Amino acid sequence: MRQIVGDAEPKLLLCDVAGRTALGAEAVADVTVVDLETATPTWGERPPSNPDPGALGLSSRHLAYVIYTSGSTGIPKGVEMSHGALVNSLAGIGTSKLRTLQFATLNFDVSCQELFICWKDGGVLVLVREETRRHFSDLLEFIEREAIERLFLPFVALNHFAEVWSAQRVQLPSLRELYTAGER
Repeated sequence: MRQIVGDAEPKLLLCDVAGRTALGAEAVADVTVVDLETATPTWGERPPSNPDPGALGLSSRHLAYVIYTSGSTGIPKGVEMSHGALVNSLAGIGTSKLRTLQFATLNFDVSCQELFICWKDGGVLVLVREETRRHFSDLLEFIEREAIERLFLPFVALNHFAEVWSAQRVQLPSLRELYTAGER
């Protein structure tokens, strides 16, 4: 967490006591920290409607979010996503209110696709336990039981999932959309 705060150099950090303690005083010395447990949110006095982005000087080139990777190659790296790129990445995905499985872990940038597509369309995001995600026979049963309609799987995971699906001959009548990426 210290490395991420140091790399991102945020102007404002939303934190609870545990997070502040984990970071240490040195890591947050030059950052305005809002304690989520004790602070009165300054945004509580703002109008409930969205502000006009143009009046704030914002465009589609400004960031929608930054996510830090898991650091599987050593050090977590920040992945920046602009509003325009986010909208473009979601444009090609169906627009219906589907039950979508949250397959990707939250420190993988694809997880944002799963989140935002549900928020965009008013669909349902179905969370899965880590142990179920790792065992494809359990995952297959989970997808059937939870009537998952949309699934994002990395190419390698899709191949393994397809092998298990074929071997177990489970019917998935609810599955309507399946997306993959990552490898050829």
